[in-house]
Amino acid sequence: VTVQIPTFNELCAIRCAKSCLDFDYPQDKYEILIGDDSNVEEISKKLSDFAKGQDLVKIIKRGSNQGYKPANLNNMLRHSRGEILVIFDSDFIPKSDFLSRIVVPFIMNRNTAGVQARWKLVNSGQNMISVLGATIVSTCHHITIPFMYKRRKIAFLCGSAEAVRKDVLIELGSWENGNLTEDIEFSLRLLEKGYNIEYLDDLECDSEVPFTLRDLYKQQMRWAYGVIYSWKKHFFDLLKSKNLNTVDRIYMAGIFCSGYFLSVLLA
Repeated sequence: VTVQIPTFNELCAIRCAKSCLDFDYPQDKYEILIGDDSNVEEISKKLSDFAKGQDLVKIIKRGSNQGYKPANLNNMLRHSRGEILVIFDSDFIPKSDFLSRIVVPFIMNRNTAGVQARWKLVNSGQNMISVLGATIVSTCHHITIPFMYKRRKIAFLCGSAEAVRKDVLIELGSWENGNLTEDIEFSLRLLEKGYNIEYLDDLECDSEVPFTLRDLYKQQMRWAYGVIYSWKKHFFDLLKSKNLNTVDRIYMAGIFCSGYFLSVLLA
C-alpha cells in the first residue's frame, strides 16, 4: 500500500503523516509519500526535516502547483510502489486501524477499484460557519451516499480517506490534471466502465471543515464547479454505458446532484 498525502503550504500534513506512522499494518507492506507543492520555503523545509527522521516517509517535491491536486497525485503515482493507493488530504487524521480495514474490499472483490470511508468532522461545532459546512458534508456522508449505496450499490470517491487500485487508475488514464474534483471525475469513469466503488459507513476518518466564510465559500464553489464540469464531460458516455441501467443513472444524477439544492436550503 502507498499512502499519498498531497499538500500545498499545509504543515498539518505532518500531523496526518504521524497518524499514518501509527497504523497497525506491517511496516514492510506500506509507504508514505507526501506530495509537496508548497511555494513557501519554510514549510517545505519543515516537511523535509520531518521525513528525514522517518524510514517510511518520503517527500515528493514539485516545482509548482500547476495542475493542482490531481497533478500532484499523478506525480506521486510515478513513485508509488503499492498495489493500492490510499489518499488523505493534509487535515485528515486516520485512526490506527484505518489502513488494515480499507484494503479488505480489494481483497474480497477483484472488481472493486475504489473504496471510500466516511468523514468525521472534529471541529463541526467551532462556530456557525463550521456548523453549516459540517451539515453539508455530513448530509452527503450520512444520507446521500449511504442511501445510494444501500439501494443501488453506487458510491463515489470523495477525495480523501479513499483508496483506489493502482493498476485500474493507470488503465483509465490516471487523474485528470487541473480538475477541481478529480475524485468525482474518476468515480464517473469507474462506474461507466463497470467497476465497483464501495462505501464503508462503519470506517470513519477524522477531518476538519472550514470555519471562515471565505474558506467555506471557496470550498463549496470549487466542489460545485468541479462536479458540474465532470458531469457535463461524462453525461453522454454514462447514458450509453452498458454497465448502468436507467435506475442507476437516475440515482447517480438526480439524487447526487440534488445536494446543491439542499446546500441552498441549509444556507
